[in-house]
Amino acid sequence: MIGIVILNYNNWKDTRRCVESIQKNPPQDAYQIILVDNASENRPEYDLYTWIRRNRICFIANKRNMGYNAGNNVGIRKALESGCSAILISNSDVRYFTGSIQYMRDYLKRHPHVGIVGPKIVDRYGRMQKSCICRRTGLREKYLVCTKANLLFQKSYRSYYGFDRDYDQTFPVYAVLGCCFMMSKTCAEAVAPFDEHPFLYEEELMLGTRMEQAGFATVYYPCAIVRHLHGGSTKYRKAAAFTQNVCSEIYYCRSYLGAAKPQIFPLYGYRMVLYLLRCAGSREFRRYWRSFLKMTGAEMNGVKIKGVSEYPLVSIIIRTCGRPQVLKRALESIRRQTYPNIEAVIVEDGKNAAEEMLKKEYADMRFIYQATGTHAGRSKTGNLAMQLSSGVYLNFLDDDDELFPDHVQKLVHALHGRQERAAYSIAQERQTAVRPGNRPYIKKKYIRYRQPFYRLLLYAGNYIPIQSILFERSLFETYGGLDEEIGMMEDWDLWVRYSAVTDFVYVNQVTSCYYVPGKSADKKEREKNLRRDMQKLNKKFCSYQMNISVGQLRREMEYVIREYKNQGLLRYIRMFFRMFVLGER
Repeated sequence: MIGIVILNYNNWKDTRRCVESIQKNPPQDAYQIILVDNASENRPEYDLYTWIRRNRICFIANKRNMGYNAGNNVGIRKALESGCSAILISNSDVRYFTGSIQYMRDYLKRHPHVGIVGPKIVDRYGRMQKSCICRRTGLREKYLVCTKANLLFQKSYRSYYGFDRDYDQTFPVYAVLGCCFMMSKTCAEAVAPFDEHPFLYEEELMLGTRMEQAGFATVYYPCAIVRHLHGGSTKYRKAAAFTQNVCSEIYYCRSYLGAAKPQIFPLYGYRMVLYLLRCAGSREFRRYWRSFLKMTGAEMNGVKIKGVSEYPLVSIIIRTCGRPQVLKRALESIRRQTYPNIEAVIVEDGKNAAEEMLKKEYADMRFIYQATGTHAGRSKTGNLAMQLSSGVYLNFLDDDDELFPDHVQKLVHALHGRQERAAYSIAQERQTAVRPGNRPYIKKKYIRYRQPFYRLLLYAGNYIPIQSILFERSLFETYGGLDEEIGMMEDWDLWVRYSAVTDFVYVNQVTSCYYVPGKSADKKEREKNLRRDMQKLNKKFCSYQMNISVGQLRREMEYVIREYKNQGLLRYIRMFFRMFVLGER
């Protein structure tokens, strides 16, 4: 079934026509229209609710205007709960032709590696509109393509929007436009919910980043054609829409590009000049001037997490060993975090090779640095870093791995107001290789672990990469840190101990990545060390006691049976028997 999510705000007329165009040109597959109203201020037509019931539309009325991304998240959640295998996101000012929806659905069926497919978009007169973005948007594109400077850089402008390609051909893109696109269920589970901080606009760029992180492809597919009455969904509030566009642009540059305020300020100044020019011919813009300055100024000065009034300090624990250039990857990912209260605790195993680099290049960051002087090992340096930290929450990060910009924000938000003391998300695995000339490159990106929290599965094997989990410092203070006799699987032992006293919150989003060597001597050595530590852990786990109720044990076993009966259930039963009964593996 296809879930069709339509977001309405003060535009019932366009919304009805959008639904009617779907009903006039329905897909062959079963479909469910999910209409989300974002607390519209104007009164609906008198027969609206009768029309909704007659057409069997799932209607959701939000109590407040939550913005574009948050409003669509409501619809996406409903579609996933209803068991939809594909989800179409549609503006209310989009009109559909025969086969538009079914063509996109069929393409996703034929290409499981594709997460999002976007249609060809035409205007009310049948002329081509921008339908896709062909490359990642950095500060260069923001200045040269997304301003009037594009008149001087036509080549960059055309290649950015794909105008230098044949728009009648299918091709992969970085992102499709947010007015209309379809995503598969597996993709929606990986990239949704959308980032709810921006109220309106820039959602394509943020979604493109999420898609890249999750490892799904995005494709422009011209066989599916839709008409977009551009601006129809925001035509009654031009000044507010312009302001939200600027706010979202600032947020994207700060949070997703890691840009500093001086890098953004010329762009902000340009937008301010445009606003002033519009004030000359519009009373609406003149009246909204103070709101424009207040909202955009607040965005320039930082980000706030919805629902969190305070920002508890988060300590990122980094262990490194004589490779300052590699360490930069982890530090840059911390610098790009959207969460405002972070300290980096860096402990170097051996001599202080990174100290000078840290003081020179990262003086703007809050960090604690200490070198052990002599080789101490991964676990000992990790314990030292946790002792040095002062955060309410701790999060490990190896020096060659990365946190995506919203990692800390998502996990802190997941724990806010809950009894659980740890939260983890999905991590992307990046397999590396080396080209001739000793040039490293990323050979493959994929998701190895996408597992909700169940203790029995955690005891059978670690599915939580070390950088993907955020936990309370009190767990370390009460139940200890890393086992210093274990070299490589020290994190698994830690999660097993902590899971004995608290549940973990599972955040179904990709928020980090870790790097592993491909076919090389490093990989063979790594596997040898893993086998050695596994033998130590087998003996250690036999001494652990687990307090679990019969009801909880039953729920976990039901999950194991339900999820793995088609993937070799007997193998898992044998694994549990050897581990918990025989004490071996």
